[in-house]
Amino acid sequence: MQKLLFVGVLVIALATLFAGSGTGFDNAHHLAFVLSAVMLPSANVRPLVHSVPDVMALLSCSRSLVYELIGKGELDAVKVLSATRITDQSVQRLLAGAPKGLGAPAVPERKRVGRSRAVA
Repeated sequence: MQKLLFVGVLVIALATLFAGSGTGFDNAHHLAFVLSAVMLPSANVRPLVHSVPDVMALLSCSRSLVYELIGKGELDAVKVLSATRITDQSVQRLLAGAPKGLGAPAVPERKRVGRSRAVA
C-alpha cells in the first residue's frame, strides 16, 4: 500500500513538474519534493535493534543502568561482532510495563551505601 501511495505521489509530482509553464524555481521546488519523498524513511518503521547510547536516550538513563537492565534480563541484548545491541521489542516491553504518571519509578533506584558526610 505504501509503495502504491508513493508511486501515486511521484506521478503527480512529475506531472506537475513537466506540465505547466512554471519558472525554473517552481520546477526545482517540485523536484525537491519528489526527492524528499524518495529519501525520507517512513515514520512508522522502527529499527530491530538499538545501540546502548540510543537506549540511553530513549529511556533517559545512564549507560550503567542500561547494562544493569541487561544483566537483570529486563532488556534483551545481542552481540553484533563486538557491539552490544538491544532489541527494540525488549525496550517496548520495558516501557509498556512501566507505571504511568508520577508514581513509583519503573526501575527502583538503588540505595546509597556508605557514610554520609557532615556538612559544616
